[in-house]
Amino acid sequence: MKAIARNTWLILRNTKGFIPSITVWPIIMLLLVTFTLAYSTSHKITVLDLSTDGSGETIQKNIAATDGLDVIDVKENEIPQKILAGNIELGVILRDSGKTEMIQLSNGSEIAEAVKTVINASSAETEKTFTAEVNHVRKKGLTMTYSLGLMLFKFITASSSLAALLIMDRNKGMKGRIFMSGVKSSSYLAGRALVHFGVMGATALIYYLFCFIFNFDFGMQHSIYFLLMVLVTNIFSVGAFTFLSSVLNQEAALWSISTFIFFPMALFSGALFPYGNMPSWMQNVGSLFPQRWITRSIEIIQYQNSLIPALSYIGAILGLSALLFIIASIRTK
Repeated sequence: MKAIARNTWLILRNTKGFIPSITVWPIIMLLLVTFTLAYSTSHKITVLDLSTDGSGETIQKNIAATDGLDVIDVKENEIPQKILAGNIELGVILRDSGKTEMIQLSNGSEIAEAVKTVINASSAETEKTFTAEVNHVRKKGLTMTYSLGLMLFKFITASSSLAALLIMDRNKGMKGRIFMSGVKSSSYLAGRALVHFGVMGATALIYYLFCFIFNFDFGMQHSIYFLLMVLVTNIFSVGAFTFLSSVLNQEAALWSISTFIFFPMALFSGALFPYGNMPSWMQNVGSLFPQRWITRSIEIIQYQNSLIPALSYIGAILGLSALLFIIASIRTK
């Protein structure tokens, strides 16, 4: 396997444009998408009416009717976590006698003043003086929540170059000559896959370091978990495209697979639209796809600040990757 890995590295290193295409350009694209999608035009907030005297009803109604505000349901004890994860920007808690508590980041929220204006307008309607108390959650950088789906899609499809090399080996007779030397199919595939995983892992590390340096918010207490989940994504990518190389005969088919299979899977997994806002039937379909399992693992880590609750999803991803690799080894003869 070492000889196969060494040979793979020499082939890829000598392939014109390969290193930039799998490292430099993906990093530039991922950073551009992450910076661009860090800003959202729809402001998500939560409003909890805990008043018993009815004073919060008018405020809640007026906030919900304000353009540009998307009110979602969040439990009171989950508000700080949701804010840190980038799921909401502001939490508004309505109490008796018109008292209002707002929870936001320490560096402020652009919609906080708008909500205060709505509260003052509601005060005029009910002829009461409402007091807004502001609590802060620690300051964070630009959120990665909005770019997460597209970022995972890019990492999942990154191993298409591995599949292309394996198909080229078969079509040019290289695979047969390698097997004649006594190399097993599993060792052959593992050697090729190991090098690709190493290159993709380096790309993931550089991307993570750039995001860390630019103070992007990963939505989790230990950002190293984010890097770990990207590496898990790389493992699935290697397993999936190794399998595809065993069932496809032409390299051109890989583009169609990425466009017409993996991209729709990404859409149903919440790449472009919030998964929670999708119709139930779309959520049910999306829950079947590995990208959704990866995204769900990241969400669990963000909410619970622990890797352990997400182990069931991570185990399913790694198990599927291993199964696909085994099938590819059996078919590659």
